[in-house]
Amino acid sequence: MLPLLSWVSAVAHANQTLIASGSGFSASCVVELSSSVSATKQPLTLAPLSVEANAVTVTVPPTFPPGAATVRVVCGVERSNTLPVNAPRVWWVQGSCGNSTVAGGALRVFGDARPAAAAAPPAASSGADAPRREELEAEAAAALRRRDYGALAAASARLAALGGAGSDSAAAATLPRLRLQLAGVVGATPAVVLSAQRAGLSQYHAQFKLPADLASGEYTLSMSSDD
Repeated sequence: MLPLLSWVSAVAHANQTLIASGSGFSASCVVELSSSVSATKQPLTLAPLSVEANAVTVTVPPTFPPGAATVRVVCGVERSNTLPVNAPRVWWVQGSCGNSTVAGGALRVFGDARPAAAAAPPAASSGADAPRREELEAEAAAALRRRDYGALAAASARLAALGGAGSDSAAAATLPRLRLQLAGVVGATPAVVLSAQRAGLSQYHAQFKLPADLASGEYTLSMSSDD
């Protein structure tokens, strides 16, 4: 029976557990994790923490770079299909007016799979904040695995409250970007692309400042870390 990959946990960041499910798995299976931003472009072969007929789990190595990647399961000479991971996903947004916002206002985006390197460097008080930040990030990750979005929002809000600012150029290069397009007029009106504010930035939360001259209307949005 050929291995078939039907689902993979969306986030594959360094030191985190990746879960892949499907069918046709056996004790001989390993997971291949390929980064689209790695200079070598060679997949990493990861020995599983556990293997069942329909699920395999592995730990992402600490050196694995942030950014888009792909996963497949290899069982001997048989290889499964490939699925993407680490694509930014938006679960919901909150504007200055609740379900809406205004020109010059703010837009908060909750989601996952944003590269951890994009998070704001800890502030000067990071010695005290670091354990709390790690605890909240673990809490948010656990809530996401359970698909408990209420708990995820709460943990994300507490992460945002920790704040943190810095000027690390590598982190700045991976700040998430939000693309706004007036609904129903794709191509007719240029999209508005905004960079996230560094304050309150975390793996699960980003806040954007809208331009004061933003046209009124209904917008669709998408988020990325590299456009």
